[in-house]
Amino acid sequence: MRIKLVKLIQQAVLDNTPERVLLRKLRGVIQDAPDFNIREKRALYRAALRLADLMYTQNNELYSKQIMRYYVDTNKVLEHKNDRDRKLNLVKEMRTHRASTGVFYMSSMHSNPAPDHADWQGVVFVDRYWRSVLGDDEDTKKKVAAYIRNHDIVTVQDICGAPVYMITRPHCKHYMIPLDTDEVLNNGVNRIRTNHEKEVRVRTHNLNYRKKFYKFRDKVATVLKNKQNKKQG
Repeated sequence: MRIKLVKLIQQAVLDNTPERVLLRKLRGVIQDAPDFNIREKRALYRAALRLADLMYTQNNELYSKQIMRYYVDTNKVLEHKNDRDRKLNLVKEMRTHRASTGVFYMSSMHSNPAPDHADWQGVVFVDRYWRSVLGDDEDTKKKVAAYIRNHDIVTVQDICGAPVYMITRPHCKHYMIPLDTDEVLNNGVNRIRTNHEKEVRVRTHNLNYRKKFYKFRDKVATVLKNKQNKKQG
């Protein structure tokens, strides 16, 4: 979306399109974006509007500082969306898992977790409402209760709340892997991790904020250069 808005703005500048016409197009493109809420769309529009004003007044010239401002503004929107999506995905996943009487989960493991999340990686958690999920299966309820008691199992809801805020905290990379109840009751944690190796262990590319910006800036520069060459051709 960010690069799409840059392309739209630059094309309008190269074609000498009146700015009011461009603003209508920007509103239309952002309004049609299906994955953003109203607050996020408004923030995207404000960021695009600032960028458009710069490109119109500077005749299509952009400098690193201006791209950085656009990057920061739009990055806040994308981060907000990603945080919201992650929480919604957890709710949906738990709803689906409950439908198949699943009550256990394992947290993902990353190579560069936040220090206060490191000890909670690759850990088995249980749904707080496991009793109602299991329904009339009294035998399984007894086994699950014993497992929780013997292994000091924490609930998903507790670990996602204060003070840890796993998954629900902004920028958290973790997620929960649904586990089969019998698998958890009949295996140790290490065996479960091995069984779900590809899902649990995640190699996270640790690009810092500045490197991410440089990558974005280079992409914007390529777009600007390509469109400028086409115009001159």
